[in-house]
Amino acid sequence: MSSMLANSPDANAAVTGRFLRPRDSDKPNDPAPRLIGNSTAMRDVLEQIGRFAGCDIPVLITGETGTGKKLVARTIHADSRRRTAPFVAVHCSASAASAIDLELFGREQDSSPGADGRSGLLERAAGGTALLEEVGSLSPVSQALLLRLLETSEGIRLGGRDPIRIDVRLITTATIADPESVAAPMLGPDLYYRLSVLRLHLPPLRERKDDIEALAAYLLLRIARRLGHDVRGFAPEALAALCQHPWPGNARELIGVIQRAVVLCRSPQIERHDLRFEDVPSPAPEIAQTPSRPRPGSTDELNLLLETLQRVRFSITRAAQELKVSRVTLYRMLERNGLELRQSAVVRGCAVGEDYQG
Repeated sequence: MSSMLANSPDANAAVTGRFLRPRDSDKPNDPAPRLIGNSTAMRDVLEQIGRFAGCDIPVLITGETGTGKKLVARTIHADSRRRTAPFVAVHCSASAASAIDLELFGREQDSSPGADGRSGLLERAAGGTALLEEVGSLSPVSQALLLRLLETSEGIRLGGRDPIRIDVRLITTATIADPESVAAPMLGPDLYYRLSVLRLHLPPLRERKDDIEALAAYLLLRIARRLGHDVRGFAPEALAALCQHPWPGNARELIGVIQRAVVLCRSPQIERHDLRFEDVPSPAPEIAQTPSRPRPGSTDELNLLLETLQRVRFSITRAAQELKVSRVTLYRMLERNGLELRQSAVVRGCAVGEDYQG
């Protein structure tokens, strides 16, 4: 959430000159989300959002936790031709896999006690946009049904046989720090390639320091109003501290810091001592958790692949888990090292672009 909604004229006034995109309306209840940011990184993001909103191709949004992936998805929907149709979202890792399968695709009416028929989220989003957060958590059942939907524009309820025509645009998210990482480690290659035709990586707040002042001003306005506190700005020392902080939790952390400061401060402006960064539980950036791997195409990488495949008896799934990469990345590693997996054996010298079996 490194960008915030701006839905009121007051919010605009608080950060005058900091909006990269002007509002379409000054109506205070205008629900269309708008993004705050004037940094180079945010300009790039907004330019891509404008391009992506004009088509119906699936989008995969990646970024660290708290960088605003869901908000960007809402913005793409709000700027698209589907803006008047539903926008629905489901967090794929929030519940058991069977519950997510049911939530997405619904259930066909049958004679089993208590098994009432119901439509799924994708049906309810017909004509609009469906957001699947943390798409890498989808079960094999949902992956198969989702792939069918992408290939045929038809969905099937759980327990059903008759396909249902569904016109919906899919946007997915994955929490990763490195834009070069494959975002959905548990997705099959066919589904991953279809979901990631368009990719948008959101920069962390520490890479867009120029936006912190505007973002903090907007957040302060909303938070102070909601809490009923007469706090109108930041002292220079407080603002400097906000701009210098590394923000490992991105805008989610910024929100918590400002909420705490609004409650603690005793004057019309937030002072430096009101900011309690150490009280905010901030996760380490995901990029620091990414294990180092040999240089792509090197002898070390080749040896690592051979050793790992032999150890897991040539199982692609287990090899990917051990190497902490996705199946898609593993296929790429095999390809660039001239390896082909054939029925429990590795063969050197396969052609680039061949299909691998495993």
